[in-house]
Amino acid sequence: MKFFFLFLVVSYALAAETLPQGRLQTLLPAPLNEFKINSTTISQIEGRLGKAHLVEGQDYYWEQNKLKYAIKITLDQNKTLTSIHYTFTKKRPNIKELGEIDSKKFTPSPTQKNYYQFNEKSGEVILEPLTKTIYSVKIW
Repeated sequence: MKFFFLFLVVSYALAAETLPQGRLQTLLPAPLNEFKINSTTISQIEGRLGKAHLVEGQDYYWEQNKLKYAIKITLDQNKTLTSIHYTFTKKRPNIKELGEIDSKKFTPSPTQKNYYQFNEKSGEVILEPLTKTIYSVKIW
């Protein structure tokens, strides 16, 4: 019985360790939320998004809802996905969708004036404090 209890505690701890990536991934719209880091290829991505509007080295950009380059996908040398950066163009998710976050993790964004960001081991979120919404999500 003690072994079973220990197994449950360890399983929960491991699941909690992977929660941030899953939580950030669910914020992305389809089909971006279906792409898997280190396994999705450029041909699979272009099959869902079409050809990129701009390619600069390993970075591929797509326009969405008249916002140029709302989607940025970075690939490795083997043309496999290493990161997704999505800027919300229409309705932005509320900060509450992130769940509880330690406020000490929030820092001023170096790229977006008057915005805040927090980083976790699997990604980054930029927040707009006035509207309490998520501006962008980056997963690596």
